[in-house]
Amino acid sequence: MIVTLLAWVYFLCMFYIYGFNIVKLITYSKDNEATKEISPFLLVFIGLSVVTIISYYLSFFIPINASANAILLGGMIILLFFSFKEIHQKLKNYILVFKVDLPNILLILVAVMILLLVLIKTSTDVIHYDTGLYHSQSIQWYRRYAIVPGLGNIHFRLAYNSFIFPLFSLSDFSFITHHSLRPINGFIIANTFLLSLSSLKSLLLKKIELSNVFGFSILLFLINDNLFTSDISSLSSDLSGSIFILISVFLSLKYIEIKSKIKDESKLYELLIILFSSIAVTVKLSNLPIFILTLLIISRSLIRKEYSLLWRGTIVVTLIFVPYLIRNYFVSGYLLYPFYSIDLFNPDWKMPRDVLIMDKQDIENWAKVSGHQGKKIVESGFISWFPVWVKENSKYFSLMFLFFSSILLIFFLIFESVFYRQSKLIRFFDRLWIPLITLLAGLSFWFLNAPLVRYGYGFILSLSCLFISLVFFICLLFLRNNYIIIYKPFLYLLVFLFTTGLYLNNEQSLFSIPSYWLIPAGYPTVSVTSIQIDHEKIYRPIQGDQCWDSQFPCAPQSYSDWLHPSLELRGDSLQEGFKIKKGLRIYYEKK
Repeated sequence: MIVTLLAWVYFLCMFYIYGFNIVKLITYSKDNEATKEISPFLLVFIGLSVVTIISYYLSFFIPINASANAILLGGMIILLFFSFKEIHQKLKNYILVFKVDLPNILLILVAVMILLLVLIKTSTDVIHYDTGLYHSQSIQWYRRYAIVPGLGNIHFRLAYNSFIFPLFSLSDFSFITHHSLRPINGFIIANTFLLSLSSLKSLLLKKIELSNVFGFSILLFLINDNLFTSDISSLSSDLSGSIFILISVFLSLKYIEIKSKIKDESKLYELLIILFSSIAVTVKLSNLPIFILTLLIISRSLIRKEYSLLWRGTIVVTLIFVPYLIRNYFVSGYLLYPFYSIDLFNPDWKMPRDVLIMDKQDIENWAKVSGHQGKKIVESGFISWFPVWVKENSKYFSLMFLFFSSILLIFFLIFESVFYRQSKLIRFFDRLWIPLITLLAGLSFWFLNAPLVRYGYGFILSLSCLFISLVFFICLLFLRNNYIIIYKPFLYLLVFLFTTGLYLNNEQSLFSIPSYWLIPAGYPTVSVTSIQIDHEKIYRPIQGDQCWDSQFPCAPQSYSDWLHPSLELRGDSLQEGFKIKKGLRIYYEKK
């Protein structure tokens, strides 16, 4: 836990300094009105995005380990040197506006309790299956080598190209501790908690805005069982991708509110929406519909002849998507793995087309019905697989939450229509059509393609939080006149119930504190054997299909057995990559 906490502090400083300077670059001036609305925790997320992009670029040329940390640390020191006075003043302002009163003390107490729990959960055993299957091995490839052509030929899951993986590798720190760390998902959750609590503080100050209510309602997202029992201590990209969607929607609401108050020549919020929605897609391809926000902003800038926003937004999109597509090309031979229909190139390391077809079908079938019999049920049609899907997924908090929030919103609309001549809630839908359409499109895309709940976390819970926040928003407007009597106790009660529920739901993790108080839990150890590929060895687990980080490089037994006769090195080292023997590739493509 202590080592994880030190890693958090290191990245907090790095992300804040990078985030502060990128906002300064966008706005041209520290006095821009739009920057006053930026929460320090949002600055941390902006910095996290910038460091993620830089790490991704570095991964093309160098391993993401000590050298990459040195480069980013050097950049942080240079930025701090040029912006020290401004950052110092900013931090001083945070302290000056802080009042030692009961609300703030309670908020700090809640924040400490939540951060402690997140720290504990981040340091405990990894139970996310895919981290043992391929996450850990993927991070080892980033940590040991620059980009490797044909990497997906060892194991098709190594061709999964997530933008967040270089950041996971950057935070591994095994070059110091000789023990792989996994602090990033916990850090992201912790900072999201703080962002949500800062929205609560704004509500307590009677700044009743929909974005603040939405930010506060994110607490409901974070109580999700799966995030705390699986993702938070893992190397999964599901969590970070979902948070980027939530931040994109949060920024969209801020943008809607701010554009009616101030004239922002820098177009700060538009550019931040483009940044976060673009990264959300590259972190997890199932998040693709959130890119609608970017397309709408760029289209509007073109129609309104706002060419400054147009070219800056285009640069942000290009900086993110071009390296993402290039890396796809190098690791798989395709521009967008596993979409085999986008077949534009024919390098010698190109993965067999049948592998992509198999992988894409398995993802879609497993998302609808899990288990080995899923394919047969899915092939029988919607009427066959949908009841099974409902039965399997009815236990998930996120889907129940979406159903509950939808019913609550409909009930509230009916109630307002009956008792009030003009519904305040309906008037807000006219302003919210962009995030609403985007989230509904995302939900539809998720359900029609691969409706596994974790693939749709971001859309399911963003839409749920938006529905809930609309109802809360109107309630808080009504309660504002009774600020002392009802309004504050109402918010305090919600926070108390949330914090108590969170601890009761995770009470077992509290007993793991003595085990991991210094260094977080490591990966399970598995027994391996090996096969010879030219003059290199590829390891495989003797039992099961999880390699974890026991040996490197490693691929599950069934897959390595299948390609053993056909896999060969492209050169003299692993860095030069892998390819499938030409005759065998023709066989698989014509099969």
